[in-house]
Amino acid sequence: GPVAIVGATVIPMDSERVVENQTVVIESGRIRSMGPTPQIDVTNMRVVDGSGKYLLPALADMHVHHWDLSEAAMYLANGVAVVRNMWGASFHLAAQQLIDRGEVPGPRIITTSPLVDGLGRTGTTLWPDSGFITHPSQAKPLIERHVKQGFSQIKVYQQLTQEALSALGRASQEAGVMMVGHCPDDITYERSIDSGMGCFEHLTGIFTGHLLGGRDPDLDWKDPELFLRSMRTVVEHTDLDAMRKLGALLASRQVWNCPTITVHQGHNPTSEAKDSPLLDYLPRNVRDWWLSPYNAPPEHLRAETETVKGQMVDKHIEVLSILRQQGAPVVLGTDTPNPFVIPGFAIHDEFDNFVAAGFTPFEAIRCATSEAARFVDQSNDWGTIEVGKRADLLLVSDNPLSNVRNLREPSAIFVNGWALLREDLDRLLDDRRDKVNEPPHVAHAELEPKMGTHGAPINQRRFSEHRGGSLSGRVCCHCIPRPDGGQMIEETYSMAGGIQQTFRVFLNSGRRLERAECVTERELGRETTTVDKDRSGYRVTVEGLDGHERTSHLESGHLYPSESFGLRAFADVLKNLDADADEFEVLSITRGDADKTSVSIERTKTDMTTEFNVKIDRTGTPKKQTYRLDNEGQLESMDDLGWVTRKFAADESA
Repeated sequence: GPVAIVGATVIPMDSERVVENQTVVIESGRIRSMGPTPQIDVTNMRVVDGSGKYLLPALADMHVHHWDLSEAAMYLANGVAVVRNMWGASFHLAAQQLIDRGEVPGPRIITTSPLVDGLGRTGTTLWPDSGFITHPSQAKPLIERHVKQGFSQIKVYQQLTQEALSALGRASQEAGVMMVGHCPDDITYERSIDSGMGCFEHLTGIFTGHLLGGRDPDLDWKDPELFLRSMRTVVEHTDLDAMRKLGALLASRQVWNCPTITVHQGHNPTSEAKDSPLLDYLPRNVRDWWLSPYNAPPEHLRAETETVKGQMVDKHIEVLSILRQQGAPVVLGTDTPNPFVIPGFAIHDEFDNFVAAGFTPFEAIRCATSEAARFVDQSNDWGTIEVGKRADLLLVSDNPLSNVRNLREPSAIFVNGWALLREDLDRLLDDRRDKVNEPPHVAHAELEPKMGTHGAPINQRRFSEHRGGSLSGRVCCHCIPRPDGGQMIEETYSMAGGIQQTFRVFLNSGRRLERAECVTERELGRETTTVDKDRSGYRVTVEGLDGHERTSHLESGHLYPSESFGLRAFADVLKNLDADADEFEVLSITRGDADKTSVSIERTKTDMTTEFNVKIDRTGTPKKQTYRLDNEGQLESMDDLGWVTRKFAADESA
């Protein structure tokens, strides 16, 4: 029913002004009416006392990576009603649908496409499993596919060539969506703007072409000494006049920046950040990652690196100040959950950074409200307090126009048709903390018992998966002989977090792939991938969590199944290879598309086992795995040596 916020001082955010003693009526998630309190009849409405408090539009964090719906508590408790997710998948589109239906409060999700990168010097994308293009002709169909699926912006990454970026920019413009992301490493901001870039993230690449003496900022974090030397070069030789000219260009072309200075601070955390009680709202594996020296420089460089990283943060704040002075459009984002950038809470740290760069509280808040709405072309729907607009509103105790820190710990948030008071928000935070601090639960993977061709039961095999020493998954599988000499392999894979995959893979007598189905079930629903062999190759159909269906086709002869089809199917291929085979081709499913991939193996035999060291030469994202089979050909263990190491071991105790 309708909710009336009575007696509040309204900060509409259409200009720097306040309107005292107002009553705002919300109905069906929209602002139905607003006016002086004595003139508004609130009979039969839920009344929220706003006297002595300030009502403003709720906040938008314009750069997050949001994969866990229970993080909503952290966003809402900090006044965030809208997030822009920066690496999209069908999960985000499905979550977007759930939130838009009002089934959960939010935050509402705007999402970019999956990453679109180029292949670097090593022939890989910068991040595993990114999308990529290798020729400008691939840009248009890729953009059209992402737009058809429902992604709001196209995110590009930093290994793209000038030609590829320009092709993506043209295709994005034709499709009516903005191209956003990282300025590619070998391209200046100016050339990226000419290629159609609509928003730059993190100020990545802004120093290229803007250092005194034509210096080059080669900020390669993989080489600690080069990274330190490059940061020093940026700190000491930034051309501020060139930055002012760039700021004026960004202003005249209305090209946006989302600086996310918090992420630069998070990579050089203070002792206070490491001891923060807010870490209790994060899963243990995330905390362990943040607190581990996963990317620490050598001991002899550590102190100087920390000092120069702090100077780099100051330099980013100085550049942000120049962008403000030149009138360049800016939105506020955090890049959570990078290290020590805590979902929801981090937005207040970024407000402090904006104020340090010279933004008034009004200017800073505008970057997370009305300017954020303008950035995504939704100014007619939210971002200011006006009758008819979305009632995404924030009630705080003290005037944030006097001090932006008054936005911390809001009294209430109204979002997506929900009214959550402080006690509701505290309860949500308690639930989140309790959830992430429970021991991780992994359901047992089970399959219906099956009988073989002669009536004998099929022996089930079970495996446990560990990541970082902790149980993270369980697998149950069995192979059923087919009359033609082939196999039907069934497998279930239960993961922490309640996600379960079920594979059914049909192989012919030569262990080549005939048909397969993979069903992934999670809290938002089901995603199904089916593969069918036809006369000319393989047809792959993916029905995503968001209900979108897409089909691709790979022209090819018979291929073996890759590791994409589960633990047991690929192990069965290795078991049945010719003894002298050291290379073969498999069908991979990469981002929902069929792909032919070369696999090379090295065998090591002992009296008890055969070990297969496997290199999967998948374009963009190669992978290494080690399989160990006993003398009867039964899989004993597998190590997946990817971005995160996973270890599977036989576990018949289950």
